[in-house]
Amino acid sequence: MPLYRCLTRVEIGDGGRTSFWHDDWLPGGPLSISAAALYSHTTSPEATVAQALAGGIDSILAPRLSRVGARELDSLRAALDEVALGDGADRRSLTRCSGPRNKLITGALYRLCNFGGVSSANAGFIWRCHTPSRVSFFGWLLTLSRVQTRDTLLRKTIVDAAGAGCPLCDATLETASHMTLHCPVAARFWSTVGVEVPRDFHVRDLHLLPMPSSISMETAPTFALLCCWQLWKQRNAAVFRGEVPSLPLLLKLCRDDATMWRGRFPDSQRSHIDAWHVCLGGT
Repeated sequence: MPLYRCLTRVEIGDGGRTSFWHDDWLPGGPLSISAAALYSHTTSPEATVAQALAGGIDSILAPRLSRVGARELDSLRAALDEVALGDGADRRSLTRCSGPRNKLITGALYRLCNFGGVSSANAGFIWRCHTPSRVSFFGWLLTLSRVQTRDTLLRKTIVDAAGAGCPLCDATLETASHMTLHCPVAARFWSTVGVEVPRDFHVRDLHLLPMPSSISMETAPTFALLCCWQLWKQRNAAVFRGEVPSLPLLLKLCRDDATMWRGRFPDSQRSHIDAWHVCLGGT
């Protein structure tokens, strides 16, 4: 459905079958893109145009908006004043990859999907390992520096420069690389498990992070993501629950996850988890 929406534009009738946020029905394109800050505050991402206009735009937004979101809302209100719903059904037409009689040309769609593709060195590293899907997705966002660290919140104007520092140390800017690799809390952890993180190492190169010799090449990607996942959870526990970072606790949580994940590995690799436990301070 997201791909289909990218290829089509909707002429509004009664608004009952058109996504308010995701369909291209206003001059500026899909609101989830043209008003991304405002979209981040919606409480109803699947609202239809009819639902949004009937209840008012404020009915599908959180009570408090960021400064950028508020500006986008002001602009959107002006555009919505020009919208009038009708009695007929919404009419959707192809704007890309269309042929005679507005039919989809699958060959053109294939070429569009593959044009200008950019490969990622981390793709196989992340998506072929044995982590739970939520951890793999986190790892993908992490290597793209798109997790909600404070530099990301600063770009979205959710925090100001004074509030963009690391919550665990005195660094003036918390980035994905700092949080995962270079914060003193993270550095102590990596040193304890036998990983020497290069000084300028960036999280986009996570697939190149040197692992201890006791960690096999087959399971090293999963081990690296396990460690990053628990560092992220420790950071969030400090931010949202006021918990004090604890290296022994962090190592224990990593060992606990390693035990639970053992069953995700093929039989030939399950014994490798024993080496993980040794690196993580267990026996």
